[in-house]
Amino acid sequence: MTNKATFPLSCIALILAIQLTGCGSDGDNPPKIDDSATDNTPPVITLIGNESIEVVYNAVSGDLGAEANDETDGAITVTSHGTIDTAMPGTYEVTYTATDASGNSSKATRTVVVLEDTSQSATITTPRAPFSLFYDGVLKGADYWSEEPQILSAGMGFDGIIGIDAQELTFDSVLEAGGAWSSDINCGTGAQNYTSTSTLDQIAGAYINQTPYGELKDGAIGLDGLPIVLSWPIDTSTLSLTDFQFTLNTGDIVRPLAIGPLPNFEDNERNTPVAFGEFGNRLPSDHPDARFPIKLEIVEDDTPLMMVGPGGQAVSAVGLTWETDSSPYDDNNGPRLVGAKLNRIEGQMDGEGISTLLPIIPANDATVLYDEGDFMLRMLTTGGFSPDGVSGLKPNEFERFFRIHANGVDGNMVIIDKVGEEYAVQGGTLRVVGMSDLGQPEGGEVVFDACYSEDRDNYIDIILVGDEEAARNITILEIPSLEEGYSAFYNPGGPGSTPFEGVSYTTPGPRDLEPVIIALDDPMRVSYVPESDNVEATDNFMTFEFEGTEREYLLNVSSNYTGDTPVPLLFDFHGLNGTAEQQNTDSQFNQLAETENFILVTPQAIGGWNVTGFPLGGDANDLGFIDALINELSTTYNIDTNRIYAAGFSLGGFFSFELACQYSDIFAAIAPVSGVMTPNMANDCLPERPIPILQTHGTEDDQLPYAQAQTVLQWWIDFNQTDVEPAITDLEDTFPDNGTTVQRYVYGNGTNGVSVEHLRIEGGQHIWPGSAGESDINMAEEIWSFFSNYDLNGKIPD
Repeated sequence: MTNKATFPLSCIALILAIQLTGCGSDGDNPPKIDDSATDNTPPVITLIGNESIEVVYNAVSGDLGAEANDETDGAITVTSHGTIDTAMPGTYEVTYTATDASGNSSKATRTVVVLEDTSQSATITTPRAPFSLFYDGVLKGADYWSEEPQILSAGMGFDGIIGIDAQELTFDSVLEAGGAWSSDINCGTGAQNYTSTSTLDQIAGAYINQTPYGELKDGAIGLDGLPIVLSWPIDTSTLSLTDFQFTLNTGDIVRPLAIGPLPNFEDNERNTPVAFGEFGNRLPSDHPDARFPIKLEIVEDDTPLMMVGPGGQAVSAVGLTWETDSSPYDDNNGPRLVGAKLNRIEGQMDGEGISTLLPIIPANDATVLYDEGDFMLRMLTTGGFSPDGVSGLKPNEFERFFRIHANGVDGNMVIIDKVGEEYAVQGGTLRVVGMSDLGQPEGGEVVFDACYSEDRDNYIDIILVGDEEAARNITILEIPSLEEGYSAFYNPGGPGSTPFEGVSYTTPGPRDLEPVIIALDDPMRVSYVPESDNVEATDNFMTFEFEGTEREYLLNVSSNYTGDTPVPLLFDFHGLNGTAEQQNTDSQFNQLAETENFILVTPQAIGGWNVTGFPLGGDANDLGFIDALINELSTTYNIDTNRIYAAGFSLGGFFSFELACQYSDIFAAIAPVSGVMTPNMANDCLPERPIPILQTHGTEDDQLPYAQAQTVLQWWIDFNQTDVEPAITDLEDTFPDNGTTVQRYVYGNGTNGVSVEHLRIEGGQHIWPGSAGESDINMAEEIWSFFSNYDLNGKIPD
């Protein structure tokens, strides 16, 4: 990296004057040069950053460079020399030189240490279920905030309080980490009610995580937090530690040690991956020993980070950058707004709430908290907003923190700062109802007090009622912040209500005025499901009107289908909060449908399959829909009505059992994966005939404990009157490093020759085998091999 030096004309003239000879009046005696005017002082070179820096392996190397100043010439050009191969760990040297107009030169050097490849020494883990759900890439009604993708914010949030190496969070462990512990409240026994500090186990369970962390600086026992706020939501299935590269003010180049979308739980909240790592310290930016990130680059890796924007277009984020010159420990440099958008409220938002089979985060939008609301003013923040860094923001605290600006009737500005008060603005009236996308409504055990629990994500909604034309005249969302009696926001590095003496905490945010995007005509939201890498996408999306509702499904018909011979029909049902597209991708039945010549139908639920005794499912008439769809398909295709089968994952597995119970005269066999029966379903289940069952379940399923699968198996063993003792076979451990092994249990000799079979996945989680890594079995092939043995009459003769 070499820069050519350039000189001003005055310097060139001086050099020429010194070199001229024979210019005296007599032509023989050269003029004398006044030595006192000669510049003999070399320029001073100042390195930008430290004299010795560290660079992560395979970084996109950059150099902060150096500056040179000369007493005579002022600022002059610095030339650098040296090659750094970041793919080769070792020690390198960069040399900087500067020469002034008088020919005086200076030299400075920087040592660059390229670190070892941590992939050879560290372990990178990805979250297990249910947190693996957040890395499926699915977007539902997710907001985008600009027409072009960009980084809105990527400054360090706070230092040293994340993933601390402690068995549990206690007053003493939080103090050692330099966190905050609010001692003046009584919120039960859960430590998270008193601090925003977290343990290593908590981070490893929810984030892509590298361990060991390596050397943490300045005595830290935990990681620093850094939210990366993007204007478009991301496909989280492409998220990895190697997507991001940070340059510190010291010149060091680092990567995150953990990354994930949380605490932005919901599928409509995917703008902000949160990074944890060794990013800085607690000194303000003007301190000589301060260390903090000044630049983020999104760089290319094996799975480039993808962002999704208008129309569902997916584009690479590689090449986006963001820079700053400040630290979160500078005065008034706390969290602030980077977006404000006004949308209509038209029922519950798409993608709202996260509920797997075990509820994680229930919906908390306007429809849950209030009986009214025409518009939502959604804000996007640089970090979790908290009144002190620990306590939660409450839905009734609009007046404490916010003001809304709107155009007045006479062209003046109207300040909306009270809840429940009607304001006359240009175009009509507006009234603030309260805030949402925080926690649950007040009532029962939920109280709007110091113990209020909220999601602490990067989104907050202000709910308004009023006239549309009035709403279009909203212009600014303001955080007054400590002005005129208002309160300020802190990020999770804040002091809490009882800060420890001698501990440095992050500072409150400044006064902030954010222009409001009026998104009433175009909501600026996008839904998206990543395409399969394994199967070519086909135009197989179908609709079918049933009971006045347009129901959706995917249809795969083999190219070998001629219509001359009846073919089997297989239904494949997705899990709770899943989609037909995702199930089609995960199960890979479409490949088998092509080669085995059966028709595959992957239906889409409305709010979850309606399963007896399951409270989180939908309320649509799904049994009637499937029956009607079979009749509809039978008018178009030559279906073998003796060979109709059902498979499904999770809640889709529940629904497969429901079909076996209610439609035993239609479905020949079922194969639930990570799905069981509810007690109410079992009590109401009265099949007209024995049903062959293949049930698959992981022993480490933390949503549906393995014991529930054993209970269901016993129910069908008794009903089908099979052998009581199974034949057990250990299947080949094809991938010894994936942490699982598989055993096949066969309870044979049931009525009509049927069997109950079980695939026990030792170490298996709540996922479709093979959908999130290498699997010892091909689940689709196992299921189809089982189905091929049975029709409505029982065992098909050999």
